[in-house]
Amino acid sequence: MFKRVLLGLDGSPSSLTCARYAFELAKRVKAPLVGIFVLDESLLDESLLRELSYALGFEYSPGVSEHVREHLEKQADGLLRALAEEGRERSVPVSLVQLYGIPWEEILSEADPADIIFVGKKGKKMKKGKRPGTNTLNLAKNAPCPVFVFPKSEKDPGRVYLIGKDNGDISKLIRETYGWETVEKEEGLEEAFLLDEPVLVLRRG
Repeated sequence: MFKRVLLGLDGSPSSLTCARYAFELAKRVKAPLVGIFVLDESLLDESLLRELSYALGFEYSPGVSEHVREHLEKQADGLLRALAEEGRERSVPVSLVQLYGIPWEEILSEADPADIIFVGKKGKKMKKGKRPGTNTLNLAKNAPCPVFVFPKSEKDPGRVYLIGKDNGDISKLIRETYGWETVEKEEGLEEAFLLDEPVLVLRRG
């Protein structure tokens, strides 16, 4: 059904949570998993880092962005190596991609219509009428394939959002894979995501 399972990683609890589910689906449909870590260019902006240093009461040092880049690259390397190891343990083919730029744009550049994208959601629990994060929102609005948006952590019983057209096969596959229930359509979700596409809501058991 899916050519590849794309997994957006940033080290947040929500991205680590959805990694498990991405592996389960990839194994079920016999598709390779592609782990994508994007070094967010906005975090390397010297003017932003200077303002942040002053706001936190630290002395700003020119060129600090290089230290931030080194930290992010080490984080990416650790996450991607862990993902590859888990793929070997689960007998799921894994490929790794490390990119630099705006996260949603870079993930989008890797996506095809036959893929499915798994991304986590940082921050407070999503509520009706509240927008998700900017990267998640833009990815959901522009992706050529279905997008799964996961809650903050494994302990969060919140709902999972599948964004994109569903002829019934995708939701059936998800229910069979994870044992989740489909929740009746909630008013306002399309407006919250600013989407024309339907938003399928699934409740984790």
